[in-house]
Amino acid sequence: CTPPFQTTLVDYLRPINVKVNRNTTAKGYCAVFTCATTMAVHLTCVPYLSTQAFLQALDHFISIRGAPATMISDNGTCFRGAHKTINELNLKLDRTDLREHCNRFRVQWKFGPPCGPHHQGAVERMVQEVKKAMRHLVKADRLSFPEWETILCQISSLINSCPVTAIIIFTT
Repeated sequence: CTPPFQTTLVDYLRPINVKVNRNTTAKGYCAVFTCATTMAVHLTCVPYLSTQAFLQALDHFISIRGAPATMISDNGTCFRGAHKTINELNLKLDRTDLREHCNRFRVQWKFGPPCGPHHQGAVERMVQEVKKAMRHLVKADRLSFPEWETILCQISSLINSCPVTAIIIFTT
């Protein structure tokens, strides 16, 4: 039995409105990390669709859930850029102690076919579940990043509390 999130699927939600200050809003995004084995989710709020922002979200994910052996994503530019950056980091590490310390970035990355997001069915299903939970939990139109982080933690907890299989109760 493999530990959770050893094979992780990743995708983004549609943009969400984030309150920056009293009269200003900005776009924010939610990175959805899905375990391919248990269908557990990890949600992280991301301020931009950039490689650097995704790498920070990935670092946040790794620090909580541990490093996955395999990441599977669609062909988004931020995912391609993250794959390239991680490979460059691995090439630049010469000293063995530093390489062992940064071993968490040893991720094998697989990409779905171009123009085929439907090939990532498991993560797309979790994206739909997150959207459904957001419709029920989020009553305000504009939330700040800390408020979004709280909502996303609640949604993760809600989704992850569902049993993976049917629960059989034995009676005597």
